[in-house]
Amino acid sequence: MWRLFKLAVLLAIAPVIFSGSAGAGPDASSHVSFNHSTVRLINGGLGHDAELLAGVEIKLEPGWKTYWRVPGAAGLPPQFSWTGSGNLADIQLAWPAPGRYDDATGETIGYKDHVLFPLKVRAGDSSKPVHLKLNLFYAVCNDICVPVTAKVSLVLGMTSPPAADRTLIANSAALVPAPDSDAITVESLKIVPAQNGPLLRATLSGQVRPAATDIFVEGANEVYFRKPRFKSTANGSTVFDIPIHGLDKPEVLSGRVLKLTILSGDVRLVQEAPVD
Repeated sequence: MWRLFKLAVLLAIAPVIFSGSAGAGPDASSHVSFNHSTVRLINGGLGHDAELLAGVEIKLEPGWKTYWRVPGAAGLPPQFSWTGSGNLADIQLAWPAPGRYDDATGETIGYKDHVLFPLKVRAGDSSKPVHLKLNLFYAVCNDICVPVTAKVSLVLGMTSPPAADRTLIANSAALVPAPDSDAITVESLKIVPAQNGPLLRATLSGQVRPAATDIFVEGANEVYFRKPRFKSTANGSTVFDIPIHGLDKPEVLSGRVLKLTILSGDVRLVQEAPVD
């Protein structure tokens, strides 16, 4: 409820929605621009096992940002709709590792200046092109936040993309946290009491760099997990305490499986673990 209240306040600040659309035939990309951002669909060519590669790119003016799938204390995650696409059997969108920011709306999670979401696309009939149609709803924020609706379209499977676009997609895919990395392991998650409210205590092992570590927690939409605080290192384990905002009854998280996106130096990974 607390996040919905903040979101209502956020949208009340800038209630005007900018919208626009752009289409493309058998070209490398299509784009549409607004006051503070540009959206582009990018053709990435053929991937593995008959997959087609593509990307959704959002370029932002300096200082402006948009949000991750968990936006933070206040914010609006991007929403992707592919309704109306032709010959589309399946599409998988990946989220590059985000950053954490402090601003007038509080602590937020997302991307500044630029983000590209890699796509893996499967055609219903591999002998025919895929006509992608994207209806994207997102927010761009600086001192104020502006909700935006963008419509772009692109035909995949007819032409080879420019090398620069393939490189953009590959570089962004390399920033997506890996689900099976063994560089860091979540040993345990526990709820511990503290003077200013309960904490999620995460014990990690492996290639942890305490000064260069952030942890983003998902799996409990009714609360928000803030920036982790390094606590201690001993016997090969590193402990972080993560403040929890909005948790009235700590017992509701007992046994809950949480998803942790862990960034530590060059390591980017996703792991799930239960709360003990």
